[in-house]
Amino acid sequence: MKASKISVAIACGMLVASTTPRMFASQAEGITSYQTDQQTPRMSLEALLNRAKERHPDMQVINTYSETTQKGRAIEKIYYLRHNKSAWIMTLNSSNGNVLEDHLYKFPEQAEVIPLETILHDVKSKYHVNKIVRTRLEQEDGRKLRIIYYIDKLKQHRTMVVDGKTGTVLSDKARKMVSTG
Repeated sequence: MKASKISVAIACGMLVASTTPRMFASQAEGITSYQTDQQTPRMSLEALLNRAKERHPDMQVINTYSETTQKGRAIEKIYYLRHNKSAWIMTLNSSNGNVLEDHLYKFPEQAEVIPLETILHDVKSKYHVNKIVRTRLEQEDGRKLRIIYYIDKLKQHRTMVVDGKTGTVLSDKARKMVSTG
C-alpha cells in the first residue's frame, strides 16, 4: 500500500515538474533542488560589462543581446570592437558573469546579387516576355532567388525562378489562374 502511494506521489511530482516553466537542477551536498529560470538571479548589465572590460580594457561595446539557451541558461552576448577595429563577440553567463566564449565575429557571407535590371534584360531577350507583373527577392537555404511573375506573348501568366547570384533560370512555369466569377 505504501509503495503505491509513493509511486502516485512521484507521478504527481513529475506531472507538476513538467507543467512548470524551464527547470534547473542543482545538486548541493547530495540534495537536488529545482528552481525555475525566473527565479535564477541575474547580474545587471553594468556588472556584466565590467566583467567583460576586465578581460579587454580597450573594448568598445557596439551592442548587447540577452537570450536563453536551449538548456535554459541565461546568457548575455556582447558585440565589441578591439583596438585594431576588428569585431568580436563575447558570451557571458548572466547569473555568475563567467565568460563562456570570446572570439572574432564572422560576418555572414553576403552573396553578390545581380541587379534586377540585368536579370530582366536577359530574361526578356531569351524568353517570350510580354509584361513583367512583379518581382521579389527570396532567400532559400542561403541562396538568393529572384521570383519573376510575368505574362508571355500568348497571354499566359507565368512564374520564373532565377538564381540571384548567377542569373541562371531555375524554373519557368505557367501559373494556374483562379476564376473570380
